[in-house]
Amino acid sequence: MDIIKIAEYNQESAWRVLEDTKIIQAWENIGATVNIIGSLKSDLMMKSRDIDLHIYSEKLDISKSFAVVQNLAEKLSLKEIFYENGIETEEECIEWHVIYEDKDMNTWKFDMIQIRRGSKYRKFQY
Repeated sequence: MDIIKIAEYNQESAWRVLEDTKIIQAWENIGATVNIIGSLKSDLMMKSRDIDLHIYSEKLDISKSFAVVQNLAEKLSLKEIFYENGIETEEECIEWHVIYEDKDMNTWKFDMIQIRRGSKYRKFQY
């Protein structure tokens, strides 16, 4: 399989994973706006199954953020969850990095960065 076909296949698979997991809707349910960034957004997804999301909220509420991830963990096959509280940093964000296993046993990494709207956060911008 050539690299263009691999990229196209991975792109299509990533969009299906987003639809199946309903991760975007989970964040939107708390009033957040989700932007897809990185290799999925730029059509450059090759070897790594990595989906990057910037999630913008008016206020960073740790309990709401944990509730979203808890809800996802209860419904999905999440194998690992990493959390970093960067609310009091220059970035003004909450970072979630999760490993998800889809129905075909493929492993996907989600980088979900919840950012206070209006913050100067530029990390991972594409």
